[in-house]
Amino acid sequence: MARSIVAVLEIGTSNTVALIGEAIESGRVRVIGKGIARTAGVRKGLVIEIKQAMAGVQTALTQAEDSADVSVGEVLLAISGAHIATTPGEGLLPVRASDGKVTRDDLDEIRELARESRPGPDRVVLHALQQFYKLDELDGIPNPEGMRGKQLRLGTLFVHGQRNRIDDALHVLKERTLDTRDVVFSALAAATAVLTPEQRNSGAVVIDLGGGTTNYVVYLRNVVVAAGSLGIGGDHVTNDIAQAFSLPVSQAEELKINEGCAIIDPQRSGRRIELPGSMIATAARSISVKALHMVMEARMRETLSLVRDQIGPELRHAGAGVVFTGGGSAISRLDELTALVFGMHSRIGEPLPQYIEGLRDDRVKPAALATVSGLLIRSAQMREEENPLGSVGSLFRNLTKGFGR
Repeated sequence: MARSIVAVLEIGTSNTVALIGEAIESGRVRVIGKGIARTAGVRKGLVIEIKQAMAGVQTALTQAEDSADVSVGEVLLAISGAHIATTPGEGLLPVRASDGKVTRDDLDEIRELARESRPGPDRVVLHALQQFYKLDELDGIPNPEGMRGKQLRLGTLFVHGQRNRIDDALHVLKERTLDTRDVVFSALAAATAVLTPEQRNSGAVVIDLGGGTTNYVVYLRNVVVAAGSLGIGGDHVTNDIAQAFSLPVSQAEELKINEGCAIIDPQRSGRRIELPGSMIATAARSISVKALHMVMEARMRETLSLVRDQIGPELRHAGAGVVFTGGGSAISRLDELTALVFGMHSRIGEPLPQYIEGLRDDRVKPAALATVSGLLIRSAQMREEENPLGSVGSLFRNLTKGFGR
């Protein structure tokens, strides 16, 4: 039997990550190749210098190919950035059966109608995510087949991005002579890796904290009801520290990682941190841990508050709480700040072992690999659904539909 090999890629603001996986039993995937490289030429999730961005892609993919002992010709790409937006659409259909029962044909037709009201030509639809049905005045229906009524409605949530920005990312891959199977919003991919079906049904907020972006998606009863991307990330926290204490960015990043906290830590607030001299501040000096935490809390609180405000009333349905992924999820006491901002519990989301194996890497924490893991997991599941023997076929043709489940 031919091996079922899939390659995925995330060009992040801080790191470019490539994974190569092999589909195994029951829709699971085994990682057989990994590559991680520092990213250049990307700001806030957007490519600003194609040659520099391509260097990171080349390094990450070469590492992954060497460790997997395979060559990659095409990848599934994750994308984010503040240009990502959502637009609701709706299909409206009278129930045609004489007895007023909704039929399978009605459902097929209204799904097509709900997908017609797409954004303008300068936007690329990444996902058309089916929402709940409404039959007359009864809404929130997952499947109205066999129910009686006069008028059927179905909502669609379009996740879309600016065409030029997506084309820039695709051009990076073309420079490496890579084909792109499909483009997926990164937060949807991350949610695929870290949520169980029960959590998606209970309602969950997944927030991916990257270097230059903060991406989120909200599930309710297995349906994505909100999604978005902010051009704010961990690099902004680092820059705030650098400006507040007149430090080089590299030293500020080290402080954030080693001494940082999402809220003021009373057990450490009385300490001072000794800093060696630098090109910006030549004399050795010390700074207050409390002052460092105040700077970090201000930015982190602002970021989480923006996400909360964008999600709006859907938050009250998130019974499974907030799940953080991405490199920024490692910040100490993030759960306490989340409780203050969102009024709910939270956890760090690592790719679940029932979906993926072979992921561990000493260079990066598992939560930072959630997006690429989700791409790999879903692509393997789609491959199994379309052809259990593993031929390529039209694997990603319906990927948008798959992520919308």
